[in-house]
Amino acid sequence: MDLEIKREVLARIEREYSFKPKRSADGAVWMRGGVCPTCGKKEMYTHQEHPWVLRCGRIAKCGAEIHVKELYSDLFENWGNRFKKTPEAPNAAADAYLRTARGFDIEKIAGWYSQENYFDHEKKIDALALIVPLDAEQIDYVQGEIICMTVERQMAINADHPLVQEFWDIFDYIEGDDPDMPVLNHSRNETEIAINLNHLVQVATDRRQQLPDINVLKKLLRTSRFRKFIDVKPVNSAIHAIYNTQRSVNVPAKPSTVKCWVFKRN
Repeated sequence: MDLEIKREVLARIEREYSFKPKRSADGAVWMRGGVCPTCGKKEMYTHQEHPWVLRCGRIAKCGAEIHVKELYSDLFENWGNRFKKTPEAPNAAADAYLRTARGFDIEKIAGWYSQENYFDHEKKIDALALIVPLDAEQIDYVQGEIICMTVERQMAINADHPLVQEFWDIFDYIEGDDPDMPVLNHSRNETEIAINLNHLVQVATDRRQQLPDINVLKKLLRTSRFRKFIDVKPVNSAIHAIYNTQRSVNVPAKPSTVKCWVFKRN
């Protein structure tokens, strides 16, 4: 999606759906809290860098998807129809595309390109072509840039579901309250994080942190990439061990093992 169109899309969805930007634990910025036109809840989200599709986070109860190209079709009209070629402006469509869609200062790249017509004799269709002559060194550079862009896009695609990111944001916020002992992480293994969901819900509620629907989370946490999901299993609890050593004699001990969702620590 080009820069100018992306800016317009972000402006429109903020204005029309009340989206707000929010940074996740891995540094990615998501547009969150949009009002879903299907269910009316503030659960719509999309990635700020790639706002191709607007999705409702209420997967089990709604799961609506809105494609931006269908929602704002006026932003994706044919450049050749919008900007006609004239003797004074032989590259009118190419100029407009490079300036508006790609953000170039066309005065600085004047003479680097031309606008031509392409005709497919087999399919009997024609199209405008933006022609940019390149030498071997320039081709190598462009190929390198395409590879970098592909990697960046794949990283965005591989990002966790927003509800999983929200889960980790809340975990990090609560776990960071006490640097001297674990608050939510029951694991004794320094390479793992073990979370008992019932314990998490209780602590989050006590601290007025609103978790996503726990039943939906149970479906999504297995897909966690930021901290890779390992298993759901009994864990020898570090938290309960600390509690049991510090409790009063007349206070019952907590069980040594707890059923936890276990993830690989970054």
